[in-house]
Amino acid sequence: MLNKRNLTFIITDKCNLRCTYCYEKNKQYFTMTDEVVKQSIIFTQKWVNSFGPETEFQFDFIGGEPLLATRPMSLILEGIVNLMKDRKNKYVFLITTNGTQFTEKNKALITSWKQRDIPISLGISLDGTRAAHNRHRCNSFDDIIAGWNWWFEEFADSSSIKSTFMPDTINELFSSFKFFVEELGVTQVRSTPVIGVGVHWTDDDILEYKKQIRLVADYMLSSTKKGLYYQAISDGPISSVTAPLEYTPRCGCGTYMLAIGYDGKLYPCTRFFTPPPDHRWTCGDIWNGVDKEKIKPFITCHIPHNEPCASCEIKKFCFTCTADNFLDTGSIFERNTAICEITKSNIEINQYYYDLRQNKGVCHE
Repeated sequence: MLNKRNLTFIITDKCNLRCTYCYEKNKQYFTMTDEVVKQSIIFTQKWVNSFGPETEFQFDFIGGEPLLATRPMSLILEGIVNLMKDRKNKYVFLITTNGTQFTEKNKALITSWKQRDIPISLGISLDGTRAAHNRHRCNSFDDIIAGWNWWFEEFADSSSIKSTFMPDTINELFSSFKFFVEELGVTQVRSTPVIGVGVHWTDDDILEYKKQIRLVADYMLSSTKKGLYYQAISDGPISSVTAPLEYTPRCGCGTYMLAIGYDGKLYPCTRFFTPPPDHRWTCGDIWNGVDKEKIKPFITCHIPHNEPCASCEIKKFCFTCTADNFLDTGSIFERNTAICEITKSNIEINQYYYDLRQNKGVCHE
């Protein structure tokens, strides 16, 4: 990630859903004003100018539901397109949507950006089959499927599904992946567990996860469909994971990531955004820039200090989340160990998948 930077615009906290596992609590139903939009573009220009031409940028729009706030999103997007036109840097816009707001107006707007060759990706959240998705997503499955054909035609080749699973939906992980591939035509799935306060993974849950993820691996190996990707399964052997290489944090909080709240405050990542007037995790604002003293702890917190994490041989493969760490331990410097067994399971399945690919000569290109 040394040459990649991510700037996220939290343009609103309005949302038409109330997903049970959503980390955004106490929504205020605020949307970024034109004044904050204007200053955000000025800040972005200064921020971009602080990096060289080799740096690649990703500009994210999230909410809430960002398609409920298309005005600030459009103004920011156009401002960034204008400031990037004379630069050599590669860049992309990413909109993360719950998939229920593909109105004709919104579709026309997004299509117009694509027609101008603006680099844009539209990620959609869909947790699985109707039963798996609706369990925690406010019965929104049918609303997403209603706009599916448009999304698939416009973005399936450049975007992926974001799928979230809980202990009570883990038994449908494989059936959901198969549904994505066979019924919806999707090949790229980024599936992540909910780890945090109030979510408890039992030993039985982990055993079920191992069973389900192996079914996914077997399916990928036997499928003739090209380009299949599942986030927990890679092509590398376990030796590439445990090799004594320099530790590189996988969490970008405070390092290659930065977020702008709808109030103009800066945050080390979106998970640390707190609605006004609670600004305990701010690290500056768009008028005065990044506060180096406030961001410093988030730069140094990624090296694991507490055991068993500090001496763990697979720590460089761990997708620990700094925000989850704080919520679980009360400190950004101590790891939340709830993800340990899932990470170890992923290591095991990667070795299993790699060995079988080597034996069968399978290659999903």
